[in-house]
Amino acid sequence: YVDLVLAFVGANFENPDWKYREAAVLAYGSVMEGPSSEKMRPMVMTSYPRLVAAMNDKSVAVRDTIAWTLGRIAQFHPTIVPVRELTPVLGEKLRDVPRVAANICWVVEVLAESQPGSTPPAQLGQAPATTALSEFFTSLAQRLLEVVARPDADERKLRMAGYSALSALISKSGNDCLQHMQPLTEEMLNHLSNSFKIVDRDCELQGYICGVLTALVQRLRDRIAPVVEHVMEGAVKVMTAYQQVRGGAQVLHEEALLLAAAVAQSIGRGFERFMPVFATHLKVGLQNYEEETVCLMATGVVGDLCRALEGTIITYCDTILTILYTNLQHTAVDRKIKAAIMTCFGDIALAISGEFEKYLSPVMQMLREASSTRLADGPPNDEEWVEYLNSLREGVLEAYTGIIHGLRESSKLHLFKEHVDSVLHFVKEISEEPSPSDAVMKAAVCVIGDLIIAFQGELTHYVGQAPFLVKLVEFAIRSQDPGIRNTANWLQSLLQKYGAAAAQR
Repeated sequence: YVDLVLAFVGANFENPDWKYREAAVLAYGSVMEGPSSEKMRPMVMTSYPRLVAAMNDKSVAVRDTIAWTLGRIAQFHPTIVPVRELTPVLGEKLRDVPRVAANICWVVEVLAESQPGSTPPAQLGQAPATTALSEFFTSLAQRLLEVVARPDADERKLRMAGYSALSALISKSGNDCLQHMQPLTEEMLNHLSNSFKIVDRDCELQGYICGVLTALVQRLRDRIAPVVEHVMEGAVKVMTAYQQVRGGAQVLHEEALLLAAAVAQSIGRGFERFMPVFATHLKVGLQNYEEETVCLMATGVVGDLCRALEGTIITYCDTILTILYTNLQHTAVDRKIKAAIMTCFGDIALAISGEFEKYLSPVMQMLREASSTRLADGPPNDEEWVEYLNSLREGVLEAYTGIIHGLRESSKLHLFKEHVDSVLHFVKEISEEPSPSDAVMKAAVCVIGDLIIAFQGELTHYVGQAPFLVKLVEFAIRSQDPGIRNTANWLQSLLQKYGAAAAQR
């Protein structure tokens, strides 16, 4: 099949009729998905110079399709892209007509995303020291800034494609590019400030600029400090503008929320000074469960704030927990949000430690209710239901872990003692079901380990040889995931340690 297509490509690549040339390039791009990079390497290496030369084809349609094909090669066979030869050409072609330039932006984005060592989202300490794109970082960033400022950038969503490519370039670049990011941040703050001359119903342009700023904040971390006031000012201004264009509706702008969350993660407890204003917007996001994506994000941001602010989040806990309780009890709230709320409880408990005592009773009641959800409660053979159940259970177990750790830190573990039975019962039920996910099993093993550390010989004597616990450890030790195997070995050593101690008494 591939050979037939390639014969067609070879026969028509230089056909005088542009329609045949475009069809040839389109066919070539289409076969990139499927074959291995090893099979494609000789072909791609041979064809690259011709493809790059054809970027000057007099037909816009052909140039556009070549850009798409270059992106497909980078997408499916990143290891065989001659980055050093291709990148300067891409920089030049960002000046082509909007239709072509928008596809070139996409190629830059795909190239950046495919740099080795740049996933998960690169942050200081996780990012590679350098990548093949490092030497082109400033020139590409400059060209992309020119793209978004073009008078014809509204055509073919070119402006949006430019900002999106810039975000990827920043997120996935090596640490050797960090020095260029501070001036870029100031440039983006100017873009945001000037963007308010035109505000559409979705604040779409502001969203893309917030996306670039989020990437910059995540990379610069605490180096963002000199401009952090301006960044937060911009994020809040977008949130406010978004409410205004929606006629004063209680809504929260997604990208501005993510930007604020990135700032919190970067400056930690320093974020406390922004909370009086930000908390009012976060509250809107948490309460607006009809916009599921934003509500889910806002619920996740509570966890980010717990990790950033630690104990000082106590000021806002009454308000946050009241909303979380309401969302759990409301039948119209999407179940993904409810699963995320479970994890939130653990994050809050870990952050405020002993202060969690006042919330312990209602939270434990809700965790018990959530843990009573069974596989049989949903439709049979429904993958979505199984996935939800696993995420709900993982959330409940993570909440228990957070609560145990939080109470232990403040010497209030005795408060948890009355709840140990219900946690054990929950883990027993999980271990007896046919399809718990690896993540759920790992979380279950962790909770049992935390309980044993907390209550030591007393608990080990009680559950040490329980069939469900033996089964849980055996299952975890057989797992393909080395993380789960390590956790299981840790639990086994705890059981032996405290079991032996209990036997000697």
